[in-house]
Amino acid sequence: MALIVYKLHPQQLQHFLRGALLGTKVEGQRGLELSFEGLFNKTLIFTDPLVTVTFALPASGLDVYPFQEIKAQIETQEPLLLVTKLWGQLVLTRKIVTTGVNLNNLGTANSILGFSTTAPTIGKVYDPPGGAAPRLINAVQLWGGMLQVVVEE
Repeated sequence: MALIVYKLHPQQLQHFLRGALLGTKVEGQRGLELSFEGLFNKTLIFTDPLVTVTFALPASGLDVYPFQEIKAQIETQEPLLLVTKLWGQLVLTRKIVTTGVNLNNLGTANSILGFSTTAPTIGKVYDPPGGAAPRLINAVQLWGGMLQVVVEE
């Protein structure tokens, strides 16, 4: 097993430990609202849970997807997933946490939504300190409010 160090904001930590996937920070393309363009017929290919989400054209008829539209389309096609947002990041987690969310890198919507196109994005559920790996070893507050998080995988 290896020790890995991450730098996370305290609000990201709860999602990270529960196996959620956090997209890279993406600025909203329509004012201050988190929204994305160019998702029509694009896919997210999940390997856990096993489902491919294909984005349909929104009711507006425009290829512009506000956060609520993305949330509705993903959660409708895969009811096990919960879609939230955190400071311009799309967060994908399970409604009932049993395992992490895993996303294949071949999805055509990955780059638009801030997920890797070069390697699968794997969410892991971490046990508390003293538990079995993967587990949290510790989290130390850094200057500026960030956390240094050490996990064993």
